[in-house]
Amino acid sequence: MVEILIVIPVMIFSGIFQATLLSRINLLSGNADLILLILIVWSLNPHTRYSWVWYLTGALVMSYLSALPLYGYFIIYGLVWLFIHFLKTRFWQMPMILMMFVTIVGSILTALVSYAILFINDIALDPKTILTQVTIPSLTLNLLMAIPVFGIVNDWANVVCQKEAEV
Repeated sequence: MVEILIVIPVMIFSGIFQATLLSRINLLSGNADLILLILIVWSLNPHTRYSWVWYLTGALVMSYLSALPLYGYFIIYGLVWLFIHFLKTRFWQMPMILMMFVTIVGSILTALVSYAILFINDIALDPKTILTQVTIPSLTLNLLMAIPVFGIVNDWANVVCQKEAEV
């Protein structure tokens, strides 16, 4: 129950932090996606049971912050969440390597789905420019933030979910 209660303040605070501070830290035209990283870490933790609530709340916050249509981040984060659950059942022995791998896949998936949605809405963009100016810099920033976010959120998830199991 505590896991469900803390999701809204954590995701709102993370969205505010991402929209104010992290949007100013950019590499070329790429930005880090803190909510994606929090979703990945929380979903990879073996003690969490309600990671789907984190997926829905994170997608809702990012849909509010982003210029993509409402369904955009629900698709992106849903695919990342499903990918994590697929990997979690087979390769759980290496959480940090899984974090890096899912961060890479999630960043690329974010760029691909965003590009596809914009293409469907008749907004033509150059794929080479998107790759070199947005995708690779965003991926680099996400990988730089992955280790600190993993350390903080994973420890926090262990504390919250183990207290819940003791009650």
